[in-house]
Amino acid sequence: MSAAEASGYIAVTEHIAESGVVVWWRLSGTIQWQDIHDAWVAAGLSEDSLPSKVTAAKALGRAMQEQKEAHRLVRHLPGHKGYAIVDETAKADDLDYKTVCKVRLGETTQTPIIEPMSHACAGPIILGFYKHKDSLSQTDISEWLTDRARALGAVSLRDTGGIYFIPRDSVAAWRKLKEMVKSVSAHFIAGLPAMSGPDAVEAIMDSLVQECATEAEKLEAELAEGDLGAVSLKNRIARVAQIEQKMSRYKAIFGVQKDSLDERLETLRADLAVASMATT
Repeated sequence: MSAAEASGYIAVTEHIAESGVVVWWRLSGTIQWQDIHDAWVAAGLSEDSLPSKVTAAKALGRAMQEQKEAHRLVRHLPGHKGYAIVDETAKADDLDYKTVCKVRLGETTQTPIIEPMSHACAGPIILGFYKHKDSLSQTDISEWLTDRARALGAVSLRDTGGIYFIPRDSVAAWRKLKEMVKSVSAHFIAGLPAMSGPDAVEAIMDSLVQECATEAEKLEAELAEGDLGAVSLKNRIARVAQIEQKMSRYKAIFGVQKDSLDERLETLRADLAVASMATT
C-alpha cells in the first residue's frame, strides 16, 4: 500500500483539525519474540498486549512446509497427529509414492520426534522447528498489529482490512507501538493524518457503521437461533455495550449522529437481556 493509495481515505484540508491517523504496514522478515518482548517491556507497555509466542504445533507445521519439494510431499498423519514426508517417483507410466519419514510432537517434551532420525530431513526439521518457535512471522505480526489497532478503537477503511483509522485519543499509543516495532525489525508501519473534513468524516463513519451493523446482524442471528446459554447471553450483552461505546466515541470525535443504528443496538441489547432473564 503506497502513500498515494492511502491518501484516497484522507481529506487533507488546511485549518481543519486532525481527527486521527490512517495507518497501514508493509512487513519484511521476522522478529525474534524475545527482542519484541524486551523492547515492549523497556517501553513500559503491558506484557498482556504482547504477541503470543509461536506454539510448538505451529512451529513444527512451518518447519514441515519447508521440506516440500517438487517430488517431495508433506502430508498430515491420520487424526492430524503428525506429518509424513512422502517421496514421489516415476515408475514406468505411473507414479510411485513412498513414506520416507514421519514426524510428530512428543506429548511431554513438545519437541519433534522423527522416525527415522537417520533421515536427511531430520536435521533441517529440528533446526526449522526452533527457528520458527523463537520468531514471529509476517503473518503473526500482521494479525497482532490488527488486534492492537482494534484494541485502540480502530476502524478498517477497507472490507478486506489493511488500512485502519486510529482515533486521535489513541494516536500516541499507536505511535509508541510503531517505534517499538521499528526498533527490532525491518517492518514499515506508515501513518498519515486524517482530517475532520466532510469527506473524511463520511468515509470513516461509513466504515464504522458497516462494521457495527455487521456485528449486530451476527448477534441477532445467534439470538434468533435460540440456543444460547446464560453465559453466552451475558457475553453478547457485553459485546453490544462495547459496540455502543465505540459508536459514542466516534460520534463525539466527529459530532455526528447515527440514530438508526443506535435504535437497532438498543433493541438488540433489550432482546438479549430478556433472553438472559429467561434462563435464570
